[in-house]
Amino acid sequence: MPQLSVIMPVLNAEQFLHESMSSTMRTLPRDAELRLLDDGSTDSTLRILEDWASKDARIRLHRHETPQGVHVSLNELAQAGDSEVIGRMDADDICLPGRWTRGLRATRTADMAFSTVLRINEQGWPIGADQPGPLSAQAVPWHLLLGCAVVHGTVTMRRKHFETLGGYENTGAEDYELWLRSASRGGRIVRSAVPTVAYRSHSHQTTHRRPWENDETPVLEESYTALAEKLLGPGDKDERRRQLSAVTHRGPISPNTRAAVARLLDEVHEESQNLPVLDRVLLEWRIRRERFRLAHRPVD
Repeated sequence: MPQLSVIMPVLNAEQFLHESMSSTMRTLPRDAELRLLDDGSTDSTLRILEDWASKDARIRLHRHETPQGVHVSLNELAQAGDSEVIGRMDADDICLPGRWTRGLRATRTADMAFSTVLRINEQGWPIGADQPGPLSAQAVPWHLLLGCAVVHGTVTMRRKHFETLGGYENTGAEDYELWLRSASRGGRIVRSAVPTVAYRSHSHQTTHRRPWENDETPVLEESYTALAEKLLGPGDKDERRRQLSAVTHRGPISPNTRAAVARLLDEVHEESQNLPVLDRVLLEWRIRRERFRLAHRPVD
């Protein structure tokens, strides 16, 4: 039984796939496995994956004839393995040295462990970085109320915790919803300050399409509300709905939504004062940034 199973669903990713695979296999421990799933690609993705699988015994290749979607693919890959730890990798990103050893070390004391990322453009040139500093298990839930503060492609997580949660849900923000659900149920989530992934921004990636903006499933709202109630106590459901909408959507917002977000920022600031000093400083930095964004966001 491998200690680590890295899961990577892939769909029409030929442009960056070789680079992603090279970096993943170069950093993957010898006693780990990489489970790939081609989700009905129509380009040369499957051929590239088959070539890699023929050269390295650590690779397990799965396939869908037609696309089934990200949450189906992720759950299928996770369920196919029996490792103690599950890692996640995206087909357009690059693993940095020490990626998996750092993740495995972090999951000795955490249910889910993330890292910061180095942001790169389509050509692979650095264009920025995450908010600085580590986020402790005490601080992460507060950051999640203000949006998805961790990057899916950097996660390593204990299989037992993942299975207890029931896996990914069918929602446009399957990653954010899982983190919210974990935090609301007492999961220990951390983020290290050292980047372990070069996160590529390009016009074809899912985050540019933002599928969660048209998501009408109630599960994301339910998980967000559960975490808000855990940290802030009971609140108005419509208020929480506006706050979730604002932290997951771009563009103009209504005056009522603007006011709801301002109240959320005030609540988070007031209720998080018992955090350790570094956590409090980094959360205040985030709150100030969100206040600035709110002040400059157009009103619909």
